[in-house]
Amino acid sequence: MLHKIIYVQGNKRLPLTPENGIILTNIDGLTSQNITLDTTKTVNGIGVQVNTQTVEPKNISLTGVLLGDSSARRKDLLRTIIPRAVSRLEIDDLYTITVYPTQTPEIERYSRDAGFSVMLRAPFPYFAVQAEKTEVMMGVTKLFKFPCKLNSFILGQRMQLVYKFVNNPGSVACGFTAVLTADGDVVNPKIEHMDTGEYVMIKKTMHDGDTITYSYLNGRASVYYAQGDNAPVNAFSALSIDSVPFELAPGDNPIKITAADGYSLLDAFITFHPVYAGVEQ
Repeated sequence: MLHKIIYVQGNKRLPLTPENGIILTNIDGLTSQNITLDTTKTVNGIGVQVNTQTVEPKNISLTGVLLGDSSARRKDLLRTIIPRAVSRLEIDDLYTITVYPTQTPEIERYSRDAGFSVMLRAPFPYFAVQAEKTEVMMGVTKLFKFPCKLNSFILGQRMQLVYKFVNNPGSVACGFTAVLTADGDVVNPKIEHMDTGEYVMIKKTMHDGDTITYSYLNGRASVYYAQGDNAPVNAFSALSIDSVPFELAPGDNPIKITAADGYSLLDAFITFHPVYAGVEQ
C-alpha cells in the first residue's frame, strides 16, 4: 500500500506524493521498534534475567524520485527538510510523529527524475493519532431537549460519578491532559487511576472560575493554573511530592477525580491522542 506522507516544518507543508511530483519508492521504520534489554546472567542459570526494557528512538528513512523536471521539487526538499528543525510526518491523514533530520536530502544531479534520500529520527518512537479524544469526567449532564414537557424546567444535572472508564484504543500507553475548572471552592483536586492506585494531587485551593491544566506527555509532567480569565501560570510546584504521574494503558482505564473538599463543584475533562507502535494500515 502506498502511504500518503506530508513533511511539516513550521508553516511549510511538503506532500511527498505523486500529485506533488514526488514518489516514495521505499520507507523504512514505519512498523519496527528497536528495544534494548538490560539483562543479568545468573550462576548456573539458563538464559538471562531481563532487568529493564527500553524502546529506543525510531529511525525513519525515505527514498524516492522527483518526477519529471526536478528543479522545482529539489528546491522544495532543500528548503523544507533543513538541519536543526523540529518537524513532523503526517501519515495517511491519520498518524503523526515528531522527527528531526539526521541527514538532509541527498539528491541526484539529474535534471529529470532525480532520486533522493532522507534520514530522520523520532525521539518519541510511537505514532500518535492526529484526532484528539476527549472524555468528560465531571460536569453538567444536559437534560433539556425537544420535544419537551413545559411542566419541568430542569435543564441539566451535575454528574456525580465515583469513577469513569477512559478507553485508550491505541496499542501502547499514552499520556493525557486533564482540565479542571471550579464552580466554587475546591481544595486539592486529585486524579487517580483506580487499577494501579497511582495518582496526582495539585495542592491548590481553587475558587469559582479557576482552572488547572495538568499534562503528562512523553514522560514529562506540567501543571498550569489560571485564576478566572487571567493567563495561566506555571504551578508545577503545587504538584504534591507523593504524586506518581501515570499514563493511560491500552483498553479501559478507571479514572477517578476527587478533591479534599468541594469535588462536586469540579468540571473536568481529559484529552489524549492514542498512540501506536507502528503504522497499522
